[in-house]
Amino acid sequence: MDSAQRILILVWILFGLYPAFANNQLRADQASCDQIRTACKNAGFVLGGGARDGLLLDCYQPIVQGTPQPKLASRRLPRINPEVVNACRSGNGTVGAKTASVDEATRPEPLLASTDDSAPGGLVVVIVDKPKQDRLDLRALYNSSISGVALQIHWGDIEPVEGKPDWTKLDQLFAAAESSKKWVQLLIFPGFFSPPWALEGVKTEQFPIQYGPGAGTVMSLPMPWDNVYLNRWFAFLRLLNEKYGKSPAFRLIGAAGPTSVSAEMTLPSNPEDMRTWQSDGYTSRKYIEAWQKVFQVYSNELPNQNISFSLGAGLNINNQGNI
Repeated sequence: MDSAQRILILVWILFGLYPAFANNQLRADQASCDQIRTACKNAGFVLGGGARDGLLLDCYQPIVQGTPQPKLASRRLPRINPEVVNACRSGNGTVGAKTASVDEATRPEPLLASTDDSAPGGLVVVIVDKPKQDRLDLRALYNSSISGVALQIHWGDIEPVEGKPDWTKLDQLFAAAESSKKWVQLLIFPGFFSPPWALEGVKTEQFPIQYGPGAGTVMSLPMPWDNVYLNRWFAFLRLLNEKYGKSPAFRLIGAAGPTSVSAEMTLPSNPEDMRTWQSDGYTSRKYIEAWQKVFQVYSNELPNQNISFSLGAGLNINNQGNI
């Protein structure tokens, strides 16, 4: 599989905890599951419907798992051809929990399983690391409606000392994902959240964090095209691949590096920031070339993973340095 096949351009639309991943090559069992979800939607059930009439809990799961509908649901289940239900069951494996052992019942199959080189799909829960806590909250992985988990974590919290990563939380994540048969996306944030050692000898600038936790806090941001900074980031990626690259759960990683506050292709861009970028020598060519290098390195260093690219705008500064 070449790099072009593995680089997925994924536009993230975040609603609460769940980003949606579209898989254009749905298997027959997945299409059957989609048909059930569509019937639930047409019957008035709503994705994220809360305490009643939720599409997943009050309609989809009772049909696929053959369990009673929750009492709070006020809408009747739609009629589904039994052949469609059986086709969906053959792919997601959750129905077998009724006759499976206790151990098997606590380890459900993913809603939309992915195999081989296919793009991972299904319903994903985003988990945000909290640095002051020793453990990740991974309970959502044992929800049979969840197919995958995306972990947001800072590079500086994984590798506070150069070449000596603390894999504790990622070990927790991959152990839970493999046991619950879920797939993993890693969203590791460098930029503002790089470890201090990674910024030594690197051209940086003081910018306010644009959004998210700590918004408005002024921090040091490495120039996206700085080769010293990028090469240190790439060295970390090699360590990551050595540790987890062959895990069957590790299916997706967000491309990052010339980034700031997340894995999104965004940089501080208010009017004052733009003047600062001009003085620092930003050009669109430098930014594009940095991203080209990132894609090549991810393709080489993480050959077993799909790569996601969280779209965002670069800065409106041309190759002559003019806004």
